[in-house]
Amino acid sequence: MKRNAALLGSLMLMAIAAQAQPYVPPDFYNEPYKNPIGWFANQGQLINENGQPRNDIKFSSVGCVPKACLAKNSQVYFLTYEHGAAPTDPVTVMQVSMKPDGKARKVDPQGLVVKDWYQNFYLPQTAPAGASQVPGYSRVIYEAFTMPSTCTSTAGAAARRCHLS
Repeated sequence: MKRNAALLGSLMLMAIAAQAQPYVPPDFYNEPYKNPIGWFANQGQLINENGQPRNDIKFSSVGCVPKACLAKNSQVYFLTYEHGAAPTDPVTVMQVSMKPDGKARKVDPQGLVVKDWYQNFYLPQTAPAGASQVPGYSRVIYEAFTMPSTCTSTAGAAARRCHLS
């Protein structure tokens, strides 16, 4: 009897764990992931123009222009920079923001394919310990962004791609 109860309990736990796994859409481009292109988790290294932490941003891109930031509630930001002629000239940041409207679900991004390297951010906003061993990802998704679609972003051979499936 105890054995049956233990078996039933373990089967229930396995069923619950299986439901917690995100749906991972297929890679429509079948490109190998590029190591220098991808996404890094935000562990305090991202701030706004007033020095305030951007905890809403969960991932920021590396290796491509424009820079993209994936935030909570299905928000996506694309950033590009214009540098002055001299190093002391101000930098102008241009931003395009996208967010869902209507019945689209507001979900947070999830990193899927972990890179084999990490980055360290020793910046004033991460003092005193810094943000060390920040994981990188080759693939990040917004699961069930619009029912039943999933937005997936992949660091492919040529560039970063976003696909709504």
